[in-house]
Amino acid sequence: MNAIVTNATYIKDFKIKRDFTNGKISLVDFEEYVKSIKVGYLKKYQIPQNFMNFMIQNGNIVWGKIGT
Repeated sequence: MNAIVTNATYIKDFKIKRDFTNGKISLVDFEEYVKSIKVGYLKKYQIPQNFMNFMIQNGNIVWGKIGT
């Protein structure tokens, strides 16, 4: 069975700490990816306040408008 993200916390500088159902914790650094975006709607996530606006849905970190 794959571990599922149960919680995610913004740390700083586009880094997010993830907690998993198996008790493991990891830190993901999205800075290089986010800053490499040149055009399109994803560019708005280069603004930290937009990047920090995420949630956990079905065990995944998601950004933007969440469908119901």
